[in-house]
Amino acid sequence: MRPGLLARLAGLADPRKRRGRRHAYASILAICACAIAAAGNDSFTAIGERAGRASQDTLAALGVRWDALTRRHVPPSEKTIRRTVGKAGIENLEETIAEYLADRAPRPIQPPTPRPAEAPRAAAPAPARRPLEREQRRQLRRDKTKPRPAGLAPGVAIDGKRLAGARCEDGGRVQLLSATTHTRQALVLGQRRISDKTNEIPELKNLTKGMDLKGWILTTDALHTQRKTASWIHEGLDAYYIMIIKENQHHLLAAAREALTGTDDEFAATTRTDDDKGHGRTEWRRVRTAPATGTGTGTGTTFPHAAQFIRIIRRAGGSDGVLTSKEVVYGVTNLTPEQAGPAALNTHARDHWVCENKTHYVRDVTFGEDKSQVRTGSAPQALAAIRNLVIGVFRLAGKANMAFARRECADDKNLILRLFNILPNTV
Repeated sequence: MRPGLLARLAGLADPRKRRGRRHAYASILAICACAIAAAGNDSFTAIGERAGRASQDTLAALGVRWDALTRRHVPPSEKTIRRTVGKAGIENLEETIAEYLADRAPRPIQPPTPRPAEAPRAAAPAPARRPLEREQRRQLRRDKTKPRPAGLAPGVAIDGKRLAGARCEDGGRVQLLSATTHTRQALVLGQRRISDKTNEIPELKNLTKGMDLKGWILTTDALHTQRKTASWIHEGLDAYYIMIIKENQHHLLAAAREALTGTDDEFAATTRTDDDKGHGRTEWRRVRTAPATGTGTGTGTTFPHAAQFIRIIRRAGGSDGVLTSKEVVYGVTNLTPEQAGPAALNTHARDHWVCENKTHYVRDVTFGEDKSQVRTGSAPQALAAIRNLVIGVFRLAGKANMAFARRECADDKNLILRLFNILPNTV
């Protein structure tokens, strides 16, 4: 049997002093995870109240302290939970959560070598039982009507997020950089706090340094389109990058525009057009690629390991099909045309937004992260990590709508224990 959440957390070093400990560190973290999984428990006050209302059987499963005098399991108070989470060792906690989710992923996180991916794969078979909520039905319909290209290498989106309600000791904002898989589950492989004295750019290397991303495709926004970052991904990680080009790399942008300028007939073999409709929105996308033969006029330098330039034209409108906006985006990648054509590059470019749509947005709206004013010690980042854990567990269980899943957990405490595989023999 795979170890449950409590067994995983038991391997973490307790950051508290030995004197005065009454509750196990792993038990307190497990209480937070189980409480946050249920709707309405977005603050330490609510987490403490949820623990106080829990049954003796639930507290026993969570490894809560047994009081020999009262012969009852006594949960920690809200103050104890808040103080303990504020002292959490973030790096070890993030690593443990990533390992726990990866252990439950539908396939090992070990990618195949990228290969051409133009032909669509067969639609996945529908599950045996009818989906329980609307988002699951939408996903099944999309799998049938818009199958993903076959042979896609796994990808990970690197993106930053600011915790709007949290503040540092000096009054500054708390910012996190995370790595999220290009999958329906959108698992967070790692998360790192950005120091107040720096920005996201150097933290990408620190975030990915301990990850096994050989053969993976990393997608980033324009901020990370840097020579050192490209060299690190290709040489340090033995991975691939897809980077957006904007004016922060004006020579590279000029080279991309020059390479991709021409008629549709000239680029017919390296062009892919797609359209999509859903959620009251219509989108049309055309992707064009060209060899990365140069990276700017007048400099004579080249962007590290660049193989292809990408141009994406995006037009969007309402559900009536009338397209009212247009955006042109340029990118660069070290993937060769044999490894990834326009269809695969288009899919990975779209998958980059999984971090925003399935993680950051959900944490802000469904879990109230932006409204949270937790700011003491490492508590803001620790709670963000636990929210990533809860979202990942829900998605691995087949839940598509996180609000629906949290309401289910609020009504059924045993569902939470099953989701986290918290059983007496795993304590």
